[in-house]
This record gives sequence, structure tokens and C-alpha cells, in this order.
Amino acid sequence: MSGTRFNVGDIIATSITLGLVVVLIVLIIKIYSYFKLTKQNNVERLQLEKERTQILQNGMDEMKERLETIERKLNNKS
Repeated sequence: MSGTRFNVGDIIATSITLGLVVVLIVLIIKIYSYFKLTKQNNVERLQLEKERTQILQNGMDEMKERLETIERKLNNKS
């Protein structure tokens, strides 16, 4: 009679260990996904900020040109 005997304690310990490994793997995947999403959002935010800066710079250049035109007209009248 050579049968395989299962020790309930070993089965429980193995189940807990495998469960913890699975939880750790899922946690690592979630953290990686979070950081990847955060990086993507930061890149998009930076791109938007660059576009806003360019729009503001264009507006400033246009205002400067208008001011120079006004100054030239005022200087020609005097």
C-alpha cells in the first residue's frame, strides 16, 4: 500500500504562498500601468504647455509689431 498522503498544512502553506505571489504580480502590473499612464499624461501636458507658450509668444510678437507701427506713425507726425 504505497499511497500518496497529503498533509493539509503543506497544502494550506503552498496555497497561501502562491496566493501572495499572484497578489504581488498583480500589484507590480498595476503599479507599472499607473506609472506608464502618469508618464503619458505628463508628456501630453508638456506638449500642451509648449503649444500654449507658442501661441502666447505669437501674440506678443504681433503686439510688438503693432506697437512699433504706432510708434513709427507717431514719429512721422512729429
